[in-house]
Amino acid sequence: MIVGNGVILWFESDNFEGVLDRVELFGIQLDRGPVKNPDAKQMEIWLTDPNGYKVVIAGKSEYERNPL
Repeated sequence: MIVGNGVILWFESDNFEGVLDRVELFGIQLDRGPVKNPDAKQMEIWLTDPNGYKVVIAGKSEYERNPL
């Protein structure tokens, strides 16, 4: 059975270490991570939500953001 429509929900947190603490506290199973994404230059964790959707939670990127 295939669940989902190929959508990945991507979130960025200013408190990545706090996210990791909560993942451990609640015993959440990770699909990947924590790993550093070399392209985005940020730490990430990947998980699957109860409906089968992929969720990525990332820390702040090392890239300097330019305002539009």
